[in-house]
Amino acid sequence: MKLSLMTRYRSKKWLARVREEPCLICGSPYTVAHHVMFTAPAAMSLKVPDDKTVPLCTPHHMELHMDGNERRWWAKQGVDPEEWISKFESEVTDLKR
Repeated sequence: MKLSLMTRYRSKKWLARVREEPCLICGSPYTVAHHVMFTAPAAMSLKVPDDKTVPLCTPHHMELHMDGNERRWWAKQGVDPEEWISKFESEVTDLKR
């Protein structure tokens, strides 16, 4: 039986596009693309796909990572990152072609 490797979507072009958007928390125009951990099935040694990223400013990105519980952190912010991801789904689909 042949094992298939699990592949995850990677796109420098998409990550650059995410960084064009303002921070989902404070609206800062200076952002990084954060990979939302709970949006993809866990897979050992595999990073979350690039199409599951959202824009965060560096201070909020660091705060999120220091919190240790991503779902709780997003809930405290009152923001649903999956809503943002789904809003841009068609744009990502166009890039995948």
